[in-house]
Amino acid sequence: DRLRSRGLGDVYKRQLPEPLRLGEFLTTIVNEEEIFHLGTSFIFEAGHALLKQTEGKEQTLTEREAALLRILCENKNKVVKREAILERLWNTDDDYFASRSLDVFVSRLRKLLASDNTVQLKTIKGVGLILESPAPGG
Repeated sequence: DRLRSRGLGDVYKRQLPEPLRLGEFLTTIVNEEEIFHLGTSFIFEAGHALLKQTEGKEQTLTEREAALLRILCENKNKVVKREAILERLWNTDDDYFASRSLDVFVSRLRKLLASDNTVQLKTIKGVGLILESPAPGG
């Protein structure tokens, strides 16, 4: 009843692993919105900085890798301006070293996503980045 009064009535009805403590339940609710499907074989759990593959492999991402991938997933199939990424992750929009660091993180993410050819992280020269991935189930 307390869950329904807080607008969470439908959430508790779905299948959850047993036994489940209150903290785990609340984490499940919070992180449900932070799960992104990429291509045909990746699931990114942003709240846990975890990139999972359908064949069971898991890769924990660094804080910056996860933050970058989250930005790109939130804007999937849209160009994200380089300056916007630099501002959000490094609090600057024009810093040589931050820009080079971004290039390194992009390279690392490309290597992690390389096993699924339906996911592509592309650089749009002079503009920004785009994460191309089909919609789930399509």
